[in-house]
Amino acid sequence: MEYGPGLTVAIRSSATAEDLPTASFSGQHDNYLNIEGETQVLDTVRRCFASLFTDRAIRYWINNGFDHFKISKSVGNMKMVRSDPASSGVVFSIDTESGFPDVVFITGAYGLGANVAQGAVDPDELYMFKPTLKLGHRRPSRRASRRGIPSMPQFQLDPAQINDLLAYLNSIQE
Repeated sequence: MEYGPGLTVAIRSSATAEDLPTASFSGQHDNYLNIEGETQVLDTVRRCFASLFTDRAIRYWINNGFDHFKISKSVGNMKMVRSDPASSGVVFSIDTESGFPDVVFITGAYGLGANVAQGAVDPDELYMFKPTLKLGHRRPSRRASRRGIPSMPQFQLDPAQINDLLAYLNSIQE
């Protein structure tokens, strides 16, 4: 093992039709955190693939008119990164609700991203206007709070971390 004994991994599933304009299947299939050892990894990968056929997933596919036998699924494993002393989140190159291409949308929350996906916490949501980013402005143009729950008094990400994320996004898009 490259990382030595005691390595824990996340086993994550993804299907080809998870994020569509009319349906989001995110969370319908199983994902597992802190899996350790070859036997547990192999068993968990099998359970991830099998989660395509849980009652919850099948009902969602049927309700949205999808033939689940025509959907491809992948399962990946990745080294767990401790986020309990920090934060986790996602950077989107567009506005995820409207598809507006001129914004960068960053979400962040303290702890594991699974807490956000499960609705246990509301993440900070930062919108940044791309044309002003090109001019060197790095200040978030809007900070949103879903469900009317007050946000933390400060962003989970400091300006340097936001700049790092923007640089990563820029290098991926180029």
